[in-house]
Amino acid sequence: MTVERQRLLTERLRLLKRRTGLSLAALAAVTPFSKSTWHRYLHGDQLPPRAAVEALARLAHTDPEALNSLLSLWDAAVQEQEQGHSRPPTPPPPTPPGPSVRPRRLRPPVRALVALAAMATTVALTAGATDALDHGVAVEHMEHAVAACQYSGH
Repeated sequence: MTVERQRLLTERLRLLKRRTGLSLAALAAVTPFSKSTWHRYLHGDQLPPRAAVEALARLAHTDPEALNSLLSLWDAAVQEQEQGHSRPPTPPPPTPPGPSVRPRRLRPPVRALVALAAMATTVALTAGATDALDHGVAVEHMEHAVAACQYSGH
């Protein structure tokens, strides 16, 4: 890949990353590529695989015409690389091992969502228990009032 094409591709990828508003860690959390891998792609140290370009474009809500332009630039860079002008293309990321080998960890946004759901459940249960207790207290007061009325002859 010529230095100019690599620089142009890197600039476009950086613009897309800025448009997403995501940090490298957040980008890693929502894609199959690590924080350090994104750093290499966005600093021009390594040609990203097509899947990384597509993922970043999707996260940046890139329109189809701009996506086609970006992928054309990526295709040209890969062709030049294959002709021996630079490093070999980046292999796709390895497929994650099956669940029996290593359980998949929840990414930070998923963990936050799970924590939020747990807190909402706790609040709902607490509110329900409070209402039930308040109702029980109200019934008890009503029974005392009825008994007092009956005792006093009302």
